[in-house]
Amino acid sequence: MDALARNFEEHGPAVVRILRAESPVDYCRLIGSLVPKELDLEVTNRQAELLQWMGWVVESSPYIAQAMAPKPERIAEKAPDPLAHLSRPEPQPRLRHEPFNASEAAAREPVADKPRLQITPEESEKF
Repeated sequence: MDALARNFEEHGPAVVRILRAESPVDYCRLIGSLVPKELDLEVTNRQAELLQWMGWVVESSPYIAQAMAPKPERIAEKAPDPLAHLSRPEPQPRLRHEPFNASEAAAREPVADKPRLQITPEESEKF
């Protein structure tokens, strides 16, 4: 066991780092094997003891009771909101985009008496 412990002290952290990087599943299995299967815990409710202790404190020292009492003026105080002076813009409705229909657009467009683009025959030869 001593040899195993010395080996782990020398190489253990590096091997664990390599295991975590190269095989996360085996790394999780290693961690899970180190966690105890059962835990023997005793859970007690200490509220009654705390209330009894608080009663003793209040009876024995009025100064402690006064210090422990909530201060209504402190509770009511709130820190100023640093963004209160800024007005928030009203949200704008989202625009609804309709698909473009070329034939409908052409039907709505007034018919021109003459062509929009007039070029001379010499200019058309340049194209």
